[in-house]
Amino acid sequence: MIKQFNPHAALNKQQKAPTFTANLHDNGVVILNPQGGLCKGNPLAHASELGTCGGGQLTFVKKAAEGFAHKENFITALVGQQFLIGNGLGDQPFGKEYETEQVKDENNKPLKSDIKYARAPLTKGMKYIDKEEVGVGKDGKENVFYKNLTQKYMGQIHKVLEDNKMDAANIIGGYIDGYVAIRHNNEILKQDGETKMPHNVWILHSAGGPKFKNMVIKRADNNLVNYIAQTNEKNPEVITQDIVLKYTNELLDDHKFEFPSRILAEKIAFTDPTTKVVVNSPLERDEQIDAYPYKTKMEGVNEIDTDRIHVIPPGVDKKRFSRNPATESHIKNAKEIFNKSYQKDIPSSRKNLDKVLTAGRLDEKKNFHGIINAFVASGDLREKANLVLVINGKDNGINYLKMAQGLAKRVDKKEITEESAIATLEDKNTNKISNGKYLMELANIVNKNEKILNGVITSVSIPDGDDFGGLHIALGEEGKTVGGLNSTQEPYGLIPAEQGIANIPGPVAKSAGVFAELKDIVPGFNPNDPNDIAKAYLKTLDDKEQIKEPLKIWAEGKTWESWCDNVLNLAQKDGDISFKELKEKHPAVYSEPIDYTSEKFVNKGKKMIITATEEELAKGKDGAFKPVFENVEKLLKAQPSVMATGYSSMAGVARATSHPVTTVG
Repeated sequence: MIKQFNPHAALNKQQKAPTFTANLHDNGVVILNPQGGLCKGNPLAHASELGTCGGGQLTFVKKAAEGFAHKENFITALVGQQFLIGNGLGDQPFGKEYETEQVKDENNKPLKSDIKYARAPLTKGMKYIDKEEVGVGKDGKENVFYKNLTQKYMGQIHKVLEDNKMDAANIIGGYIDGYVAIRHNNEILKQDGETKMPHNVWILHSAGGPKFKNMVIKRADNNLVNYIAQTNEKNPEVITQDIVLKYTNELLDDHKFEFPSRILAEKIAFTDPTTKVVVNSPLERDEQIDAYPYKTKMEGVNEIDTDRIHVIPPGVDKKRFSRNPATESHIKNAKEIFNKSYQKDIPSSRKNLDKVLTAGRLDEKKNFHGIINAFVASGDLREKANLVLVINGKDNGINYLKMAQGLAKRVDKKEITEESAIATLEDKNTNKISNGKYLMELANIVNKNEKILNGVITSVSIPDGDDFGGLHIALGEEGKTVGGLNSTQEPYGLIPAEQGIANIPGPVAKSAGVFAELKDIVPGFNPNDPNDIAKAYLKTLDDKEQIKEPLKIWAEGKTWESWCDNVLNLAQKDGDISFKELKEKHPAVYSEPIDYTSEKFVNKGKKMIITATEEELAKGKDGAFKPVFENVEKLLKAQPSVMATGYSSMAGVARATSHPVTTVG
């Protein structure tokens, strides 16, 4: 199957493509993750260096590969970028185009098969390219990553795979760049004369449609007050339509995200008979895919059939979150880091209280503000527990929340600007906070409520992924900690399973996909209601011993080996199919190559999204932009008092007045 792509054959239509019979191995899988800075060992070791590819995406593909490595004599090839070592990446072998890794289990015994790595550079200079990096093209505003994710790049990958005998009939693509790579792979095989199509599976992970919608709503939310102040329009429907379309068009032209191509490619993927689609939860399928903007009809693209979208929940990393020889040193490290910080910030009178542990990347949808506001809202919660936030920066043990609180006070005194405070937090040589703006928002909430939160809340940085697991093991063994999943938007959510392995119970936001599996085990809550969050945590604190065992039993059943078996069975379910049969059976399938940055493809995507947006706006409060409609109405009713606050965003208005607002994650 694996043949080097010949770019000359693609350019010269007169040249006859070579014909051959490929050696397709069903006992193997190639995992396409083109953006990934994939390394041996801990996939999170350098996540903060790798922009938008950090964290979950790297962990998911690495743990999937380890799941396949439990199989005897199995080929597992992880595909990612090849780039020069540097930028603080130490001695990790990112620069090699091929290497192999022997992975060990929790008892330090080698798995049955190794993991192999295949890499190719996206650019001549072999610089790491983030998928949101802009800086090429005539105007210097085109997306660098997708401009280079082409058949030529995939041809380089083919050569590495072929040279190292890593050909496999089963192809898994992760994220939208993985699906684009699958499509390029199909094109290369056809051009090389291959007749048999591989078994393709695409793991969605994160849909662009919901992200686009929420970004439009957020931008509208941040500018509503000024917008209404500058217009004489009093019709809430007209105002909503104007501001939603304004930010829709603005985002469609932002090459950082490439939403027109991304969302169109996703819609094509959902209807593509050459590729099985896998999501993590029914919620992801029913509320994110069978929804705006994908449901809009598009000429040349089949309609979405949700029966084709397969739900396969991910596994959990038991090795990292349970005591075993591999985690002993990390438990010790985590204890030392945590205890030093906790002893400093929590007074002796409160040290014996239970702890509420909240962790995640600094992203509004992770809802750090929600759990802080729950502690503000509930005196009972403050009486029962201390709040511990894991907020990671460059160094271990630093309380970056307290640092941000100090900067926020200096901003209030006009000693520094908010921009300089954010720059200080995000400085890569010192603090390396991923989202300084959001951390400043959290600091302002704590400062505003300092009298009731002082001595109740602490923050600690534990950037190493294995030490992070060690912290959970240590706190779980102590028996006085509850965790939880607070996200306002979470297609699935692995933290309840990870914490369950570590004997840490916790409530779960009803907006998370995983809640459907846990609703009979743990309390659920509305993540946008601080009072409801507080109630769920109080119930968990009261019932933590009764929750631990059923939660652990549920978590123990979630293995990456079973995920791999399910995905492999799905991939091979319909047997082999040839490219000729595909054309005969599915003539209506979108058959053009996905040229992600071509003007034709981009314009097709823009047309689809604008049409979808207009359709939703016509539905008024029954449509996707209901939060904007409701906030416009509230602002028009309360206009004099709102304008007097001086705030331009709905969030600011909410802090300065008693007017409730509708928010999204």
